[in-house]
Amino acid sequence: MTGRRASEYVMAMLIGMLIKADSNMAAIVTLLAMAMDAWWVLITHPELQD
Repeated sequence: MTGRRASEYVMAMLIGMLIKADSNMAAIVTLLAMAMDAWWVLITHPELQD
């Protein structure tokens, strides 16, 4: 659960950066974080895979 909490915290920070910076880099980093979050779910919860 700790990794999940950390992931959500990082996501919140990145979204805040995206809103403040409004730059392409922030958008790319946010998308990467979302992809990593989905990957984390697949690794920790293999039963959710199709």
